[in-house]
Amino acid sequence: MVHDYRAASGRWFYEHHKRFGVKFGRIIAYEHAPLDTKTAWNQLPDDVFAIYTLINVGCATSGKFNPWVMLKTLAKPHDYVVIKLDIDTPAVEVPLMDQLLNDSSINSLIDEVFFEHHITVREMQQYWGNPPGNLKDSYILFTKLRQLGIRMHSWP
Repeated sequence: MVHDYRAASGRWFYEHHKRFGVKFGRIIAYEHAPLDTKTAWNQLPDDVFAIYTLINVGCATSGKFNPWVMLKTLAKPHDYVVIKLDIDTPAVEVPLMDQLLNDSSINSLIDEVFFEHHITVREMQQYWGNPPGNLKDSYILFTKLRQLGIRMHSWP
């Protein structure tokens, strides 16, 4: 079987929550990099197949590929909503996080977020280069979202 690390991170996320008895009603995955459809679907656990939607075009900060647009259409206030945001593109992920922080019609629907904040940090420069922001910015963002009642976790 061809192993795709992008699909593997989603599987880890699913298996992690399953250990704690979390049963997802729906999983929506955006992936910008082209995936081999058969490989991606074969890597899904059988119990996820019926609830999984793969959107293989990536996220956008506005329009129909903005994940918050879909979230506001599908999620209800009583749903338990978990987001994993790891876009690897600060020009997209920072505006999305700003929208989450500043729009109560979005942040009121979300209970928990796993977020890989791409910032300039020495240990990651060989992988990320020098994106905008620093560790202090991450702490500020995570604190503000926690103050809104969202359980924030750094990813991975």
